[in-house]
Amino acid sequence: MVSESQLYLILQPWFGSTLSKALYPAVQRILDRFHGYTEKQDLNDLYEWLRVLLFGEVRRITRATMVVELDSGDRILLRSDDIDILADDLLFPLFETFRRDEAHCATLKTFAMQNGSLSAYRALFTMYADVMDPAERAVMERVIRGFPSQRLYWYREIN
Repeated sequence: MVSESQLYLILQPWFGSTLSKALYPAVQRILDRFHGYTEKQDLNDLYEWLRVLLFGEVRRITRATMVVELDSGDRILLRSDDIDILADDLLFPLFETFRRDEAHCATLKTFAMQNGSLSAYRALFTMYADVMDPAERAVMERVIRGFPSQRLYWYREIN
């Protein structure tokens, strides 16, 4: 199960404390459906549910303005690209709960390649590196370095 503190650390920089606390229960419910992930479940469905939930709830709470106030007092306009990135970021804590086996590794590879999911690449790079051959790992590292640097804090910490 993904902890409240893990989700809050992802939500809070994007939405501020108040909105993050309001969104947490709904996000947690969706992620809980996929705890103990099996091949019968579809990560694409999960990603889409998160995107729709985040967009709909933020739109509802902000009365369609999509302007959120951060803890710093700054007000920002959330774009649909921001929602996509956040939905992807919310997947990583779930990926951390996956068993370290070939089936989960293959599922993450497929999801990463089909969707360009940095969270899937991160999970593969940090949790399945020992089962990848060096050439595959090198390609994955090049792909990861192509993402915007502000999303690669975790990569800088391990390199």
